[in-house]
Amino acid sequence: MFTITLDDVIKARGVTLYSVARDSRVPYNTLQRLVQNKGKQTSIDLSVLSRLCVTLDCTPNDLLKHVLDNDDKAIQMALRGRIELPKRGRPKKETAQ
Repeated sequence: MFTITLDDVIKARGVTLYSVARDSRVPYNTLQRLVQNKGKQTSIDLSVLSRLCVTLDCTPNDLLKHVLDNDDKAIQMALRGRIELPKRGRPKKETAQ
């Protein structure tokens, strides 16, 4: 899971949310939602992410933080061979010989 760290970057740059909204042309309400829903936000539009990176002179790595959640940990365990993930797709039909 990724968390959006926009508020940390804004504080580090010494700018206001309003000035970022004005300069990036991302609606203030959108930015406010990203800051207020930190840790609960499930997605960010790539065009918004791009505008923020250009405006704040940063990379997506500066605005996103990867935090392992339970799903991520389950995938890690499966990749280590501790458990087997359910197979995806349709089951293969066995042919009669």
